Amino acid sequence: MDAADFYQEINTLAREVRENLRGSDCVLQPDEHRMWVLAELGAGPSGAETLARRLGEITLRHPSLTLPLRIAVYPDDGDSVDALRAALDQEPAAVR
Repeated sequence: MDAADFYQEINTLAREVRENLRGSDCVLQPDEHRMWVLAELGAGPSGAETLARRLGEITLRHPSLTLPLRIAVYPDDGDSVDALRAALDQEPAAVR
């Protein structure tokens, strides 16, 4: 996959993720290798599991991309952006 195809695919993935989240949630791409979903989960770990399942289903529709799926929950996993980023880097990814 060349760079143009990669960017088209990652942008399509980001659009699909945005379309499947609530209006209060948002998708951030801090760089080309990361995509963050900021969501107010509520309902504790089950909310994170539901979100992970939904995101996993979306990423499976893009087999040309290999992306790790990690979730950090505020404030359980960190109370700042740096702490959440560190938690994401330490969390084993659900790799497909």
